[in-house]
Amino acid sequence: MNKKQKQENTEELEKLKQDFANLENQLKRAVADYHNLERRVSEGRSQLTSFAANNLIVNILPVMDHLEKAVEGVSEEERNSGWFKGVEMSVKQLQQVLKDEGLEQI
Repeated sequence: MNKKQKQENTEELEKLKQDFANLENQLKRAVADYHNLERRVSEGRSQLTSFAANNLIVNILPVMDHLEKAVEGVSEEERNSGWFKGVEMSVKQLQQVLKDEGLEQI
């Protein structure tokens, strides 16, 4: 092997090393981008779930108000009936669910 070939081989080796380093950096960036995308998607799902839950609660509140008013307006005679006790139990359970979600009655 002559000097010129040795020089060319050395230059080619250096170029390959540099290409490898560049590809390695590109791979690291791609992996980091992928992990960032996964994190953003996960955060987006959490926000969407939270928004949906909040929206559901907002829609349930007027129904809850009507049920509470209906329970308050029942006569003493009807309070002993089975249907009333079932409705009353459902209202209490719904109140507890809302309380567990952080809502408190004012």
